[in-house]
Amino acid sequence: MALLELNNIRKTFDDLTVLKDITVHVEKGEILSIIGPSGSGKSTLLRCATMLETIDRGELIYNGEKAASTDADGMVRYTSAADLKRLSSLYGLGAPEHHGRPHPGAEAEKGGGA
Repeated sequence: MALLELNNIRKTFDDLTVLKDITVHVEKGEILSIIGPSGSGKSTLLRCATMLETIDRGELIYNGEKAASTDADGMVRYTSAADLKRLSSLYGLGAPEHHGRPHPGAEAEKGGGA
């Protein structure tokens, strides 16, 4: 089981597709380098992986636990805010609300998500 799985990640900003069907699996103890030219989406990929940026499509899994996935209607659903906070603390991820962004699971707490 991978420590981190990003499956078919898609992220767009307005009409610009920054990440298109990116899949990365990182095993425990594995060292991964992300290289590419300026503007190729490296930072966006890391921000999506650490939940500092929401994904538009795909699946984000930490140690077998789904943090986000695309449902049958094509909508990305994040797990509850409590579960996201727990996952964030387990992996030393920054809490999005501390970076001026709403937590991806905030809508789920308000009844807007699954």
